[in-house]
Order: sequence, then structure tokens, then C-alpha cells
Amino acid sequence: HQEMEELISDALLDDPEVRTIPNIASVDWAIRKSKSLERWKELRPDLIQYMLKAENTVQTLCSYCRNKKAVLRCQDCLPKQYYCEDCDLSFHAVFVLHNRDSMVDGFFMPIPPTTNGYWPASVSYETIYSMDLFSMFEDMKVIAPAMSLQAFTRTLERRTSHFGRVGKICDSTFQRSYLEWNYCRFEIDQLCHVQHFKCPACMPNMLAVSVDGNRKHYRFKKG
Repeated sequence: HQEMEELISDALLDDPEVRTIPNIASVDWAIRKSKSLERWKELRPDLIQYMLKAENTVQTLCSYCRNKKAVLRCQDCLPKQYYCEDCDLSFHAVFVLHNRDSMVDGFFMPIPPTTNGYWPASVSYETIYSMDLFSMFEDMKVIAPAMSLQAFTRTLERRTSHFGRVGKICDSTFQRSYLEWNYCRFEIDQLCHVQHFKCPACMPNMLAVSVDGNRKHYRFKKG
């Protein structure tokens, strides 16, 4: 039996068609991970532009009556998301939980109840996440730092099952998408000259950065 396997193996190695099979390393997990990261890096400038364009406040006509100027934007009514006041009242009297923004002083401001938009789970855009989910995960990391990413995604899967649906959330995909979302927010803050670590008490130059309120001084229980 072993001799037969060796003969078959030698025959396959001599076959020119078999020798043209791509190297198995090309499908290795580390290489696929590296290629995925490269595609994310290539996509970052476009994602930042999309986030900025989503907040574009250029005046436009109502997507429905086409007569009056749009003063509201609904993130759940894509692709026709712009409403005048009258069309908004008549349509959203039924869909009261839609996420709407109103034009205030040249900016779109959320009208409660509202959430953020959506974010791609991968560069292929086959799956999307609600950006409100990322905000919730960010708050969870601050309030309950001991809770892991795996525990968070398992909680979401339990809720999915509770409502009669099925589906599994890939931890690594969720984490990569979340990190890219955070990176794009950082780039936008840079464009807006937002300085999160600017301390009024340390002006003009920062003197210290403390990771917590007691300057990382711990009280250990004495034996």
C-alpha cells in the first residue's frame, strides 16, 4: 500500500499539469491575512471620503415631491433619503423609528431616535455592520474592560437566536472592521484638527498623561 502511494506521488510530481498548481502557501492563513490587510489599506482613502460625503450638506430638492428644498435626511430610506418638511411628516408618521437627521446651521443633526450608518465587514462588501454596533462595543470596552471580543460577539449571536434568526459573527472580521472604522474616525479628527489629549491645565505644553484618575497608583491588599 505504501509503495503504491509513493508511485502515485512520483507520477503526480512528473505531471506538468500538477506542477502548475499554485503553491499551497498562497492559501496559507498568514498570507491571506496579510493580503486582506493590504486591501483594507488600499480602501482606507475611499472609506474616509465616503464618511465625509455622507455628511455633505449641499442643498437639494425633496426626493419625493421634487418641489421643495430638502431639510431632512433619512438614513433608512436609501436611495431616496432627502425629505422636505411636509413629505417627512406624511411618510414618517408610520416609520417613526427611522434614523433621521435635520439640517441645523448648515449641518445634519440627528433627530432621536437615531443611529449611525453602516460599515463594510470586508473589502468585498458582502456583509455590513451598523456603526452604532461599533459605538456600543467601544462603550462596552470602557465600562466592562474585562469583557472580551469573543464574549461580545457570542452575546450578539444569542440575541440573533432569540429572535428566531441564524447567523454567526466572525470575530477576526468584526475586529478588523472595527479597527478600520476607528482609523477612519482618527483621520477625520486630524482633518478637523481635533486634539483629544490637549489639556487646558498643561498649556502651552503637555506635562503628563495619566491612564486613570489616580495616576496608575494602586492600593494592594496588605497581608
